[in-house]
Amino acid sequence: MSNVGDMQVRLAGTLGLDEGGESATRELFAVVAQYSHASAEAAGVNVANTRIWTNPYSFPVKIRSAIYAPDGALTASNTDYATITLYSDDAAAGAKVTSHVIATTLNSATGASGNWTQNIAVNFALSNAAGSAVPARGSLYFGIVKTGGTGVDVPAGTIFVNLEKL
Repeated sequence: MSNVGDMQVRLAGTLGLDEGGESATRELFAVVAQYSHASAEAAGVNVANTRIWTNPYSFPVKIRSAIYAPDGALTASNTDYATITLYSDDAAAGAKVTSHVIATTLNSATGASGNWTQNIAVNFALSNAAGSAVPARGSLYFGIVKTGGTGVDVPAGTIFVNLEKL
């Protein structure tokens, strides 16, 4: 844990007990990375891993959660679907090394998103909860891979990644 994290825990222990303690204090100091997926891609076209945020801090941050707020509807399919993934790099050579968050637009499967409704946030599952840290000066990347036929088109929207200082 960084000095900032230690300070947060101490603040929670002395001042935040009536308001949720440590977890409420961590939420107070959370960082949100936001990326706008500007338009739906053409049928069958994958979205290359695109850098959406670089950790400006001298310490790692942990991915707590991620949501996608779609600008349009999506009909889930078990044969034509998209897998949306967040990756982090190693902060050295820029190699994407860790997959963190994933949403698959299937109708039925563990972790499947099901249908999407315009302007209703879709929760993404942490696929690597134990290793979900973005290193100091590391980056987050957003990518979409289509599967089956042409894959489903992911509507334009905004992804919000909730990060906490370690």
